[in-house]
Amino acid sequence: MLLTIGMIVKNEERYLRDCLNSIKPLLDELDSELIIYDTGSKDATVEISKEFTDQVYTLEWRGDFAWARNHTVDRAKGKWYMWVDADEIYQDVSGIIKFLTSPESEEYNRANVIWKNLHNHGTTFSIFHPSKLFKLHEGMRWSGKIHEVMNPTLLPCKLLKDVVALHYGYNYDTPEDLKIKSMRNLPPLLERYEEDPNDPKNILQLISEYRGAGLRKKSREFIEKGLALFADNKYTEYYHVFAKDFTENCFCAKEYETALEFIQDFFANAPVFHANAHFIKHDESQCLHNMKRYKESADAAIGILKWMSKAENGKLSTHINSMFVAYNLSREMVIKYLIILNYAKAGEFDFALGWQKNYPDLLERTEIFSDFAQLAITEEKWGDLTKLYEYAKKLKVSSVDYDNAMSTLENSIAKSKKLAATAFVEQCTDMNDEYVCLQKLRSDYAANEDILEYFLKCGKPFHQRFCDVVFAAMIHKKDFNMFLKNLQIINTTEIAVWIINTHEDSDSILLDYLQSMEDRLSVKSLYLVLNMLAVLKPLERADIVDAYARINHKYSSLVYRSEIYSIAKENKEEQIWNIPRINYNPCLQKQNEF
Repeated sequence: MLLTIGMIVKNEERYLRDCLNSIKPLLDELDSELIIYDTGSKDATVEISKEFTDQVYTLEWRGDFAWARNHTVDRAKGKWYMWVDADEIYQDVSGIIKFLTSPESEEYNRANVIWKNLHNHGTTFSIFHPSKLFKLHEGMRWSGKIHEVMNPTLLPCKLLKDVVALHYGYNYDTPEDLKIKSMRNLPPLLERYEEDPNDPKNILQLISEYRGAGLRKKSREFIEKGLALFADNKYTEYYHVFAKDFTENCFCAKEYETALEFIQDFFANAPVFHANAHFIKHDESQCLHNMKRYKESADAAIGILKWMSKAENGKLSTHINSMFVAYNLSREMVIKYLIILNYAKAGEFDFALGWQKNYPDLLERTEIFSDFAQLAITEEKWGDLTKLYEYAKKLKVSSVDYDNAMSTLENSIAKSKKLAATAFVEQCTDMNDEYVCLQKLRSDYAANEDILEYFLKCGKPFHQRFCDVVFAAMIHKKDFNMFLKNLQIINTTEIAVWIINTHEDSDSILLDYLQSMEDRLSVKSLYLVLNMLAVLKPLERADIVDAYARINHKYSSLVYRSEIYSIAKENKEEQIWNIPRINYNPCLQKQNEF
């Protein structure tokens, strides 16, 4: 017989049928058998099992997984033995069939497959490469009451890259399920620890289960036992695994300084580096990020990529475990995203944009500026926004990055309620810079009438972002017709929404301004005011509705008269009666701007 498939099961009806259906081609196409031992099911597990094999046996559970699995080995008749869990579902087993029926299988003693461990209701996964097939030799047995392994583990080993199984064993419905399973696993591991306190594999399993149970202090206790066990032998991979567990434990406990001190010593003194160097570098980057040392965090993340590259090129210890090889490939893009994000938060825009250019799918260029600005807003470090302006000044005006940077800056200043404008002026004192003058005006509209006069009378064209000059003119009841005429308007409605929504008391200031200045407004100014009133209309106040109707009538009368004059001047009287009606609701349709 070519293949024996061995399983131990208990209350596995949730996934069992799908599991057995996924491996059925092995039973149909190979000379094979399926042996299932049930250890006390109360659901339909036994009945489902009997649909696929007549070798279904019962066994009283002793709390020893290896002992139970060895019963399937004792009955095995196959040249090859494959162990299967009831909560794994194979996507395609043709790769196993091809391997076992080819002469190539004679060259190997075991074979690994790709296991996708599903988490968070299947929304995320990690990858592991377990040895699932063993060529049976005399004396081969399972060992370990829990997290059992087949001994001896013989080489060489073949990785079946096209054989993928979805493993639902870690896809817990609730965090409490993980705690329950971990607490169940602890007693046999502690028994084993009493028998041999120097078994590193058992110590690692205790660390994992205490972590799963949420008992991180107990987990740290065994991590430190493991580190002490290999303090004089830092060449071993076990020491590096314990080191990785230590830095992760410190990170979760928010002991960032302790973790960084350990990591610095680790990389300075370890005589050789195993694959876990990558994970330790990752913890370094995460600690620095949470300490708000963003540039250092980005630099450490670049270090992760370097260590991954060394592992892939064989420059680390030759014993690179299969989990790392798969895991680093799935994490590479996440790490590059963290590099871009951290450089952005640090205000190192050249670095961030440089990385983004190579990996445009990871982050929009606009997000680089917005992530930096959001951090400044969240931490109320308004002065940091000057970094964004200093960077924008280096860029070509009207370039995409320039517009993105300035737009982000404007939106951030608007959210600060004058705090950012004040901090901006404190750090940028160059009053020959008109944008700095704008911030000074914004910091105190009432006290900076001299700056307002400059903007209103200089006759220069300004970008739409200078529209707050109009609001300042309303406060001081100044004529803004010439300023608005030269303003490089992209969208009048956007200006109206900005002025109304950005400033407190904008409604009363606008209505007060109209009482004294309405008759002096040009057509273009009337159109802007009409848009502003349209923004305020949902308030359903009588004074706003009246003002809207009045300005609408005045504006439409001037526009209509202007069009008749233009047509008559060209002696096209027949067209006068064909002028289309104007839709006077600027919120519904953008009109011609005068």
